[in-house]
Amino acid sequence: MAAVASFDTHSDLSEGERLGERIAELNAYLTVTQAHFLELLRQFDEQRYWEALGFRSCAHWLNFKCGIGFNAARDKVHVHDFHATMLHLLGLDHERLTFRHNSRDVRLTDVFGNVLHEIIA
Repeated sequence: MAAVASFDTHSDLSEGERLGERIAELNAYLTVTQAHFLELLRQFDEQRYWEALGFRSCAHWLNFKCGIGFNAARDKVHVHDFHATMLHLLGLDHERLTFRHNSRDVRLTDVFGNVLHEIIA
């Protein structure tokens, strides 16, 4: 991988501003790289190359080959708590959001689900 050439077009910027500019520049490279990664992954999955390599799915291949999986690195949360928190962030009260199923009112967060205030900045 070629090194990213740095730029210094703003010699009058403070060290913090230069560092901020560099971070923003590298973020742009990450965004482009991520888009390219996702396009290649789409093609790999569409052609089912993972199947020819002996994997059950593209997700299994991705986890094995790249270490990308669905396991939390830390602070695992229950799916009901996650849903309650996401609904809270959308401005919805998860305890009032119900739907009718098999003649009873059901919530997405079941009878469990607590908003995880400690992870909300």
